Amino acid sequence: MKLIHLTDTHVIGDGLLYGQDPAARLLAAAQSTNAEHPNASFVVLTGDMSHPGDAAA
Repeated sequence: MKLIHLTDTHVIGDGLLYGQDPAARLLAAAQSTNAEHPNASFVVLTGDMSHPGDAAA
């Protein structure tokens, strides 16, 4: 069984965080997972899902 582990995505409402776009990076990770690991049984998300923890994030 193959699983994908993503952690500490730190998604924010809009814009950049430390010069990076967390939403774009998460999308790239999802696209990579779909393209390179289509046989994965599931994805586990752990850690800080959003950076500020507000409703926009």
